[in-house]
Amino acid sequence: MCQPVAAPIGPVGSSATRWTGAHPSFLDGLITTSSRAEASARASRPPLKKGGLVQGDASEGYALLLRLVGEELAQDLPGLFGSDGARPARPRISQSDMLIDAFLKLRPFAYHTTSLLNREHIRRTRTIESTRRLFELAECATDPRLRERRSAGVPLAIDGAQVSIRDQDPLKVGAIAFEAGWDLSRFVEYLNGFAFFWPGDEHKPIEPGRNHFKRYLAMGEMLAVVRVPTGALFEHNRARRILFSSVNSGSARTNQGLKQWRGEATFRSAEAFTCPPGEVKEVVVEGAAALPASAEFADSLAGPWRPL
Repeated sequence: MCQPVAAPIGPVGSSATRWTGAHPSFLDGLITTSSRAEASARASRPPLKKGGLVQGDASEGYALLLRLVGEELAQDLPGLFGSDGARPARPRISQSDMLIDAFLKLRPFAYHTTSLLNREHIRRTRTIESTRRLFELAECATDPRLRERRSAGVPLAIDGAQVSIRDQDPLKVGAIAFEAGWDLSRFVEYLNGFAFFWPGDEHKPIEPGRNHFKRYLAMGEMLAVVRVPTGALFEHNRARRILFSSVNSGSARTNQGLKQWRGEATFRSAEAFTCPPGEVKEVVVEGAAALPASAEFADSLAGPWRPL
C-alpha cells in the first residue's frame, strides 16, 4: 500500500486540465500568428545587398525573421514558446497537474452514497455537506457528538425536515495507529469536516464504494446515490480544498496484526499525494461540495440515473 507523507495541504492545480484541451499541434498556432510576424519583418528588416544577403548578417535575414516570429509567439503562447522562437519553452506542469490529469482519465466519475432521507435536502441545496456543516445548519455547532465516534446513525432536523448522519461503526480504535498528537476524538472531528466521494467510472464506484453501499443495503436502509463527473466536481469547487486519500478513512481493521495509520496525512493535496492515481480511495472536499448541473442521482448503483 502506498504510504502517506506529511506535507502542506494546498488547492488542486489545474494547468494540466487546460493543456489536455489545448490545440493538437502548436504548428497550427504558428501558422496563424506568423502572418503578423512576417508583415512586421518586411517592415523592419535591414536593406538587402545584391544577391539577397543582409548587410552584416550571415544568416541572410533569417535570424531577424525568426526573432520577430518568436516575439509574436511568446505573446500569444507564453507557456509554450520562448522569445527567440527557436526552442519551445517547457510547459509548467507540476506533479499535482499530472496527478489530476491522469486521475480524471482513470476515474471520470465520483459517487456519494447517502440515506434516502437526505435526497431532498441535497436536491434543494445542490450541495453535499460535511457532518460539521449539517450540525451547524441544525443549530448544533457546539454539539460534543462532533468529537465522538458514532456507533449508530444520528438524525438531525434542518428547516423542519429530517436528515440522517452516517454511523462510524467500522472505525475501530483498536485497529488504528494515530499520528503523534492525534487520538480518536481529534480524528473523528477531522473526518466530520469533509464531504466524501468514491472515485469510479461511468458504471460504478471502486470496490470500497460498492462495499459501502452493500453494507447499508444489507441493513435494510433506503439509499440514494449521487453521481457527478469528476472534472465538473473539481471545477465547481475550485475555491475549496480538494484532498485525496489512499485508504478508506472511515474503516480501520488490522491487517496481519498491523494497525492502520490515521491522522492529518490521511488526506493529502494533489501536490503531496505521491501514490499513483489508481491508489486514490477517497476524494474529499472541505466543508461542503457544490454540485454542478451535470450531477445525477439514482436509488442504486445500477441506476437509472436522473438529473439532480
